[in-house]
Amino acid sequence: MIKKQDMLAMWITFVTGLMAGGYLYVVGFAPQIEKVSTTLGVDDQTAYEELTIIANRYGGCERLQACDSFQVRSDGTYSYLPGSVSQGATPQVGSLPSSLVRELERSITMSELEEAAVPVSRETCDSYIDKNDFRYEITFEADVYNLDTCRTDFSHEMPLGVTLDKLWMYFTTQEEV
Repeated sequence: MIKKQDMLAMWITFVTGLMAGGYLYVVGFAPQIEKVSTTLGVDDQTAYEELTIIANRYGGCERLQACDSFQVRSDGTYSYLPGSVSQGATPQVGSLPSSLVRELERSITMSELEEAAVPVSRETCDSYIDKNDFRYEITFEADVYNLDTCRTDFSHEMPLGVTLDKLWMYFTTQEEV
């Protein structure tokens, strides 16, 4: 049987926890989220409606801690994180050449993204034998497509794959291919 004292103690504990949690959210968490979105200069709705490509290389490069990644936004600006950051390389930011942006816009179609995002099961992948596979998260017309050279029907031979390979080459050489 629960005593009145125990019930009162649980109620006071609950109310105190609720108030403390609310205070921590308002003072600590909420301002940080606002700061991040203000710093990026984009509101959440715009970020999900515009074209955004986030790419990661994985596989054999992980053993060397040298897997690179990049993010490209619809206006052609990019952030590139070289795999050798742990050895002192610095992240790069800038704008893609306009010809590469145009090629990217031409090669991204809804039908190709839908086809490339279909999950598949492969017996072997490059990442299984110390080579590299590639993972992409592409936001296009408010939909997010996850492409992976190992786990989805995406390949480097597709028009989109050829263009994304050109992006990787541009980031590693800073020269247009």
